[in-house]
Amino acid sequence: MRKNGGITGVVLAITLILIAPEISAFLLFDDTPPGFTERDLHAPVYAPYTVHTDDPPVVSQDIMPIINCKLQPIIIGEIYADFGGTARIYLINNNRTDFQRPGSDMYILNISILWHNSIKTTRAVNRYAMAGEKVDLGIWNFETPHEPGKYLYNFEITVFGRDSSTGLWAGPRNVSFKESEMDVIPLGNFTRYLILHNDREIYGRINELAKPTEKVNAKITALKNSTTGNYSTALLLSIFEYVCTLNYTPEPEGVDYWQNPDETMDMGGGDCEDFAILIASLVCAAGGTVRFCYTNTHAFASVYVSSDFEVIQDAVDRYYRHHMNMVFLSDEFGYWVVADPAGEPYLGGLPVSGIPANFTNSTWDWYINSTFLGIIDITLKSYIPLSRYVYPFTITAIMLALLIVILVLYARTLPKCTVCGIRIKKHYLFRCPVCNAPYHVECKDTLNACTQCNFVFKPESDTSNAQSITERKQMF
Repeated sequence: MRKNGGITGVVLAITLILIAPEISAFLLFDDTPPGFTERDLHAPVYAPYTVHTDDPPVVSQDIMPIINCKLQPIIIGEIYADFGGTARIYLINNNRTDFQRPGSDMYILNISILWHNSIKTTRAVNRYAMAGEKVDLGIWNFETPHEPGKYLYNFEITVFGRDSSTGLWAGPRNVSFKESEMDVIPLGNFTRYLILHNDREIYGRINELAKPTEKVNAKITALKNSTTGNYSTALLLSIFEYVCTLNYTPEPEGVDYWQNPDETMDMGGGDCEDFAILIASLVCAAGGTVRFCYTNTHAFASVYVSSDFEVIQDAVDRYYRHHMNMVFLSDEFGYWVVADPAGEPYLGGLPVSGIPANFTNSTWDWYINSTFLGIIDITLKSYIPLSRYVYPFTITAIMLALLIVILVLYARTLPKCTVCGIRIKKHYLFRCPVCNAPYHVECKDTLNACTQCNFVFKPESDTSNAQSITERKQMF
């Protein structure tokens, strides 16, 4: 028993020595990736930034020219009762110029959406549309009926027109477009999901990809020159609008390659995580604080905007010239505005898989249609999880310990020499022909007879030896 206990102790000691590095690593070192602290938070300063608009024309005649135009509304995402919807509107001035007669130019004062129950949302446009030109009237939120269901609606624009023969402007005049039907769905029921903060396995990878490059810094310099020159709400809006100009190109099925910012800018596009990484890199280069957010099917960025969301709300409303429904993530630090070009393409728009729930405390509660939401703090710090080098060592240690146990168990199956007490390998084993007592060959050669049954190992003749073996076996 003492020998067996000694062997077990040796095995346990060896195992402990092998796994000691991991035990000490977890006891002495904190494996948690470095997240944000209060000192790391930098919110954009308020700086109104309004897109360029055209001054209205001077009306010089009463007769309105014929207006021939086409509206191309693009409804983005779902349309929710109470929350509203999002649309980007394009207008084509079909008053084309030909060799016989010049076309009529237009000035669009505003655009409205009207529901059959008299709800109306109007957005200022203030844009010229020359004859034959297609213009982007911008992106906007519009109100919807309070109850879900199918509703009839139509768009209407207020325009001025220039008579092609006189060159004089007339107006304004309301132009209505064909009525259509829209499905308004109910708000979602808020559901909880798991929050994964600074996952060890991707924290280092994301922060490495988001580090600003020369191209990123050059882009920020150009955007600063066109805005206020510092990290402001105007610069943040410019960053988001720039990324929105890139093409969304989903990856082929089975491919999951994450581009660095230079690749996304050079290729002029990418998928959701490429956009999120680029926004993160640009915001960091501008001096802001940003996070990379992801679900099992999507990724987007969220930017810190302080504990007062009304500052960014006002800046966004001024930029888009209309009140926009904004969504935020919030924590002990304050508010983080969602920035997802693949979702509703304005700063603060619902991300892909985002569902509004209800309106409380002047903001919209919303949730992600996912089982979890991962959040990575973009600290730009390098990080290698202990699992990269400690866990493989532990597995090796366990395998070695198991091998030692197997060898010990195998050794215990070998017989012990009757003389020296040491276990005997197969090739060195001799057994007494009578009592089967085990001996090392070398130990047997030092004896004249078996120590157990006194059988003579070196008989005087083979005949007497055979007779002696038979007699001894009968005795045993």
